[in-house]
Amino acid sequence: MKVLIRIFLLAILISAISGCANNIEEVEVYEISNRFFTQQVFSIMHNSDNFLGRTIRYEGVYMPLPCRFTGDNIYFVVQFGDDCCGEEIVGFEVYLNEIDDIAAFTWVEVTGVLEEIHVAGVGDVLRINVVSMIEPEGFSP
Repeated sequence: MKVLIRIFLLAILISAISGCANNIEEVEVYEISNRFFTQQVFSIMHNSDNFLGRTIRYEGVYMPLPCRFTGDNIYFVVQFGDDCCGEEIVGFEVYLNEIDDIAAFTWVEVTGVLEEIHVAGVGDVLRINVVSMIEPEGFSP
């Protein structure tokens, strides 16, 4: 009888553990492709309510630029492209958290959560709260 009770309790424990594994959420990542980069970024900007809080991944050039108000660096990951009016720079500001600074003008892959912040003198700005930023193997603009 004790053996049956132990087997029964073990079966309950195993089913509880396997049930917990099924409840782990995988984060859906929205990938911005290099081929349609400008179109996808503009779509995010024009429909930002649909993307706020979502994890986004894309590649581009890492660019620290000084803020005209404070002189502190603001960080961006962007791509350069042509449109009807000439060359343009397209991408997002990135908030690095504790991620090590990478050399300026390095091609990187950035993954992070899209958020909206208010910047005094500018207004509301979209930025990526970075989870990871790496130099991908092989250059692929």
